[in-house]
Amino acid sequence: MKEGHNSQNKRANLADYSLRFDKRDGNIIVYDVKGRFSEVLTQIYNDIARPSTDSNARGVVYAMSLFLIEAEKRNKGANASAADVREIVEYILHTRYGADFSRTASSHVKIYTGEKSNPYTIKTFLSSMRTGFERLFANGYRKGKNPLTAHQTVAKDLSSHVEDLKTTAIEEFRQSPVCYYRMTDETVIPMFVTDGSTLPDLMQEAAKAAQWRLSEHAILGIIINGGCRGCESVEVSFHGWELCGFGNQIKVHNKGQGRTPRKLISLSAETEKLCNDYFTLERPLQDKRYSDFLEWAQKKGDASYTPQWYAIYLTEKKIDSKSEPLFLNDRGRQYLSKTFCRQAWTRARKKLRITPTPHHLRRWYVNKEIKFIYENFQDVRDQYREMKKFMKKMGWKRWKSVHPYDFEGYATNAVEAYIIAQLDEESSSDHEVAAEMMEKLGLSIRMKGEK
Repeated sequence: MKEGHNSQNKRANLADYSLRFDKRDGNIIVYDVKGRFSEVLTQIYNDIARPSTDSNARGVVYAMSLFLIEAEKRNKGANASAADVREIVEYILHTRYGADFSRTASSHVKIYTGEKSNPYTIKTFLSSMRTGFERLFANGYRKGKNPLTAHQTVAKDLSSHVEDLKTTAIEEFRQSPVCYYRMTDETVIPMFVTDGSTLPDLMQEAAKAAQWRLSEHAILGIIINGGCRGCESVEVSFHGWELCGFGNQIKVHNKGQGRTPRKLISLSAETEKLCNDYFTLERPLQDKRYSDFLEWAQKKGDASYTPQWYAIYLTEKKIDSKSEPLFLNDRGRQYLSKTFCRQAWTRARKKLRITPTPHHLRRWYVNKEIKFIYENFQDVRDQYREMKKFMKKMGWKRWKSVHPYDFEGYATNAVEAYIIAQLDEESSSDHEVAAEMMEKLGLSIRMKGEK
């Protein structure tokens, strides 16, 4: 019943702002709510519909039409300032979708859902707006940076500090925040990631409160120590630990590059102990080969169930250690990442007032590492060299892979400085050349005069 009611409201809302789509010469021509041909909406629609779908293009065009209507009422256009854009977007969210807002600073905004608002609808609207503004930039209607490059999530994936939630008067609103972002110089930075120095500690405390198993604590340690993806740490092979002598290092596979252990992770003393404790105390209860191992061990003189002896056992039994998972489930099979997230991670998140994912820890780790490089190596060549080393360690082959994690711009600043230095050595101060080089790398660059 609720779903149907929301659908009726949505159709009624769209009817108030009905657009007309005409097909002509293989393209779609869009007319605005006043029946006028809209060059902006037509370009946006056709740009998106070709590589994507008609429904996706219509969703973006409807969202942008709402923005353009409100912008016109304020004598603004597609090139409205970032402050105007935010004011208009928040007005639409409040009046049409029943959202409320709170601010602790001018650049820090939280969006809350109301009784008649749907967090998924708000998320979709913001995502469509962001895509629409990307097309405005691409087609030359705007300059500078996208004012809506926001980090948006639905309520279940809320990105925010536990400290923020404790100090915010949540009781003034009806539900938890649905979105969270921070705007700085027209660039949106997820504060949860950039300020997340306490995130590992919070997750470890939550894991203890949720009474995690040794295996789950060990997996969390590997994620924190190496910034691994969930699947890389949960589904690490026994061979990946064997290659490192079962000590304070372990090799995990890179997602998308096969199952061969490639990425070397240095384990903290605590994580190393957790891995060993798991293997000797918990894994015997899960291992289908345990009884066979004991029989084999008696012949060896009562060998203990340790990773070192287990490696010998696998070799003598002609079992490839590459196919042997390190972490097992209760049925003796490979412990899967989706199981870890659905069960262990969910239990831990219920102990917090925030809902991070394993990937948030990866983002925290990458930001921590590139910030360390940027702040501890003064020479731009050293920064560039260390950034390249870090990329290789993470299994990244292009700078584009770094960009989504570079929320504070440390990697971008380092590469920009390096390119400018190279140009200076060639007696050239052509900043446009540097911008072109950065664009090829998939990174943005600040032009002269920009903050």
